Amino acid sequence: MNCRKARCGYTLVEMLLVVVILAIIGVLVVPTAADDRTNQLRAAAQILVADLEFAQLRSIGKATSTTLLVFDSTTGGYRVAEASDPDTPLTDPTTHTDYVMTFGSGRLRVCPDVVVESVSVGGDDMLGFGSYGGLDQTTAATITLACDGFQLTITIQPYTGEATIGDIL
Repeated sequence: MNCRKARCGYTLVEMLLVVVILAIIGVLVVPTAADDRTNQLRAAAQILVADLEFAQLRSIGKATSTTLLVFDSTTGGYRVAEASDPDTPLTDPTTHTDYVMTFGSGRLRVCPDVVVESVSVGGDDMLGFGSYGGLDQTTAATITLACDGFQLTITIQPYTGEATIGDIL
């Protein structure tokens, strides 16, 4: 009796083909997700450094007034203000609105998943620049940004006010 059973499974070749296709999709998708987070971190760091440079140049230009970056732990953002009135943001010269920066909105809308993880700016939440561009503190300031497990630290030198963006970890 020559009986043929119905084929009920997949061959080894078919299963290997599915595994290869899934591997290719994984190779394409996983780096894209990681790149999005690291791109958000880099963009946020560059915008923050630009705002630091604005505050520094404004302090140099207005030698009688210190310009501050005030970090707000409740919103996770920051504002640019004068030392004489740190609660009132300056007017942003590009948008003509309050110079308040919040991740996920305004110029930081491209960075919705970024948060300020830590700020070390001399024991308070305000980073100021003197009339020569140096910090209002004698130690380097650090601002650490985070996005879904990735971190990036910006370091500001005390005497020059120069900001450097570190590697993404």
